[in-house]
Amino acid sequence: MPKQRSIESNIARLSLISNLILMGLLIISLLVSDISQWLILLIGVLSSLLVLWTTQQIKQRLTYQSKSQANLLEALICGDYSLRARRFPNDHGVSPLTNTINQLAERLSKQRWQSVESQLLVQTILEHIDIAILALDKHHCITLYNPAAEHLFGQSISHAQASLPKSLHIAKSLKCGAREVIELKVHDQLTKFSLQVEQYKDSGQTNKLLLISNVHTILRTEQQHAWQHLIRVISHEINNSLSPISSISQTLCKVIGKQPPYPQQNQLISSLQLIEKRASGLGTFIEGYQQIAKLPDPTLAPCVLSSLLKKCTTLFPDIRSDISPSCNITLNIDVIQFEQVLINVFKNACEATPTETQTHIDIHCYQTPKKIHITLTDNGLGVNNAENLFVPFYSTKAQGSGIGLVLCRQIIEAHQGRLSLENNPSRTGCILTIELPLQSSMS
Repeated sequence: MPKQRSIESNIARLSLISNLILMGLLIISLLVSDISQWLILLIGVLSSLLVLWTTQQIKQRLTYQSKSQANLLEALICGDYSLRARRFPNDHGVSPLTNTINQLAERLSKQRWQSVESQLLVQTILEHIDIAILALDKHHCITLYNPAAEHLFGQSISHAQASLPKSLHIAKSLKCGAREVIELKVHDQLTKFSLQVEQYKDSGQTNKLLLISNVHTILRTEQQHAWQHLIRVISHEINNSLSPISSISQTLCKVIGKQPPYPQQNQLISSLQLIEKRASGLGTFIEGYQQIAKLPDPTLAPCVLSSLLKKCTTLFPDIRSDISPSCNITLNIDVIQFEQVLINVFKNACEATPTETQTHIDIHCYQTPKKIHITLTDNGLGVNNAENLFVPFYSTKAQGSGIGLVLCRQIIEAHQGRLSLENNPSRTGCILTIELPLQSSMS
């Protein structure tokens, strides 16, 4: 294939031909005229030199502008928007194209910086937002996994790649913009999450964006506030009625006791004393429920867990407890509230153990990257209705008030922790687990 001339060479060639034709006509005119041959020769030489020089200048400038524009366009294609084309002064023929290319480079450079800043903003939001965000491609593989998702599910993207897509299979059937409350097993516990599905395009492919937020804590908080409000209202109304009942019963007992003896006097006094006693008992009962509504914020202080456990076990001489050496750690907790939790747990363990069997509790501690876990395992009969364990006023015991475990969970959650109770899968009994954030541990 013959080598093609560049556009600069063609323009220079055309310029040279036209100038040579004009110069030839000039020389012919001079020859026809009565002019010295030496003068004609001199004019021809000077004209030839001038033609060659102008042709060379035209080619040089065109070549420079063409290569500059080609290099600039190539740089733009490669993503380098820092280069600019230089133009010659008074070069009005090529300047508009050069200026346009320079403006294009300036515009693309500005758009690139805006894109980089937007990406940094999105990246910052993804890293600091407390909503777990996952992106799934058409093969249902995770392509985006922000730190909130890693914290929520407690596993890196490599481990989540194998398990999470199967757990989130419901996302396949949800349309863009749909929202659903789902249950996922996280840290060996079923937890409720709000799942919202959106769509976005990446390289022409439509992918799904999953926004997952833990509504378990929100629902728990709202439920707790509702119970606290209910307890405050009920306590207020009942106390308003109990106070005059108790006071009038005492007054009537004194008045009747000062009267001369008459039939049924003792029976009447006994009945009034029973009314006063039951009113006082009901008042004490209501005060127990008010603990849930008036639980103060924890006052944190260093405490050796093993010492606190030994102190609590002395209150229950019938319990045989095995405290692991792993419990010899210092926690930053509210000692009084935490002691109340342990006392309630030991009391429930005793009540859940058959009378012919001695209560036995194994206590262990272990640490994960972000939490301290305290497990208490008893040898009782286990739980029958685990769904209602933490419902206020619910109790499976005849004399139970239904506030013990609720109060325990509220105390642990006030320490930014979590309390769970489940049946022991290996033998009879229950396993109560207290999870505290790692910053609670001081050693």
